[in-house]
Amino acid sequence: MIGPTGVGLSPGCEEEGDGCVLYIADSLNNRIGAIFNPLRRRHSAGTGLTVSSGGSLNDPLGLTVAPNGHILVVNGDDGFITEITPGGK
Repeated sequence: MIGPTGVGLSPGCEEEGDGCVLYIADSLNNRIGAIFNPLRRRHSAGTGLTVSSGGSLNDPLGLTVAPNGHILVVNGDDGFITEITPGGK
């Protein structure tokens, strides 16, 4: 990962619960990564776990998380927006 090109927190992170997830747009590897419990983490999660890669992702840049928990990503190469569930669908 060159650096995160977009980040977003899952719903519920305001309470610092154990279900909190930090989603990361990784344009270098054309994927969306996830780091679990980012607010309480005491060690590195590296580049996180891959939630989604390839498919409709095309140089993911901007990222936000909708109130329903779906991840919205804007592609840098084609300008399209992709909606991804927390499970990667």
